[in-house]
Amino acid sequence: MRNKVFVVTGGNSGIGRVTATEIAKMGAQVIIVCRNEQKGKAVQEDINALTGLNNCDLFLCDFSSHASIKKFAKAIRVKYNHIDVLVNNAGVIIGDRQVNEDGMEMMFATNHLGYFLVTHYLLDLLKASESGR
Repeated sequence: MRNKVFVVTGGNSGIGRVTATEIAKMGAQVIIVCRNEQKGKAVQEDINALTGLNNCDLFLCDFSSHASIKKFAKAIRVKYNHIDVLVNNAGVIIGDRQVNEDGMEMMFATNHLGYFLVTHYLLDLLKASESGR
């Protein structure tokens, strides 16, 4: 797994955190993508301390926001020239109907459009890998 780059959205809790941790333990570079910087940094520090490899990186992104997704995609390109695996894990469950800044229903924007846009904006980085997934 060395020299492999994994992006795990929603990597600060639940399945995303476990996935990021286990991949990092195998020696891959793991990028966790979270909305909350404080929670994300805490998990990043935990993973780096656990592995001793300093192989967990953190990027911030709100998957309900097209502008945030574009900003994230630009930021990741500054540091990485390829992605081997993109794990689209982030998601929300919202009880009351909410609308995002783009006028879209929040849960639909986050759980459906967000993944589509992230994959769309990172597709060339996945293709730049010999075996991007």
